[in-house]
Amino acid sequence: MSGSRKKFSRFGEEGLDASTTRLEYIEVCAATKVNVEKDCLQWKMNLQQNQSDVYPIVDSTLVKIPNQPEIYVNMSSIVVPHCRYPILMAQIPKRGLEEEFWKAAFNESVVMMYVLMGSEDAKNDFFPTTSGAYVYYGSMFVNIRKVEKMDDERTRYTVEVLPNGFSNSVMMNVYVHTGWEPFGVPVKYANTTRSVVDVMNFVKTSNGSDKMMVVSKNGCGRAGFFIALGAAFCCLNDSSEPRIAEIVKAIRTQRPNAVESMKQYASLYLCLLYYIKKKITVPETLKQKVEDVTKALEGLIREDLSIMY
Repeated sequence: MSGSRKKFSRFGEEGLDASTTRLEYIEVCAATKVNVEKDCLQWKMNLQQNQSDVYPIVDSTLVKIPNQPEIYVNMSSIVVPHCRYPILMAQIPKRGLEEEFWKAAFNESVVMMYVLMGSEDAKNDFFPTTSGAYVYYGSMFVNIRKVEKMDDERTRYTVEVLPNGFSNSVMMNVYVHTGWEPFGVPVKYANTTRSVVDVMNFVKTSNGSDKMMVVSKNGCGRAGFFIALGAAFCCLNDSSEPRIAEIVKAIRTQRPNAVESMKQYASLYLCLLYYIKKKITVPETLKQKVEDVTKALEGLIREDLSIMY
């Protein structure tokens, strides 16, 4: 039996229990409550620059622009379990704050970006969307080199970013996922799984100088789901048992409210099962249990569970 199959067998025997998923998530949330008055001073000082006043960002992971410490950007550098190098999480910049966002992305050498958007987020455009179009956001030149429609949900943009006075631009592959509503999960697990596998491959081959960023409106719920799923996939590929609670807890400690709903949390298990079943043949002794757990998790995410714990 391969390493992945052995780990799945153990995961199936010990880790698959939909009845405990809700309690597990509540415990994760309780363990990662943030002390806003102590740990989120920069976020509090710049409330008007945040998309929301209920998604605090801790000072310890906040990305700073070199030589311009006074500039605030709602962006965090996250140490992700089972990933060698940090991954950036950020909110979609508010109108008028695009310059700071792109300046931070340029300074962090971002070459891959995933933007997770719902119907209401479409108005939060922060770069042009047609090939050949460009915009100057203050001192930042943002140029769309290429647009490629990948499927119904995903579009890839090749974006050139260059500050005034610089000769070397940064080329970024920006992948926009649409139809992904706040507190919710992707319309199709298959497309998100493909993107997360790409992320996993990038993380495994990166030397740490080029970085990846995941963006959603508040840079927490959907972005946290995406990164947590990638960490779980990396775990499986390393022949380790994926522990969803520990992964989510580690991310939420650094970016509060990452994976912000029970629906998202339960869907991490569903996506993980989907991925496993695509990679290996489920042992006969576990097929019925996997089917039962899948149905129970699907029941959980059908409920109206959009309230954060």
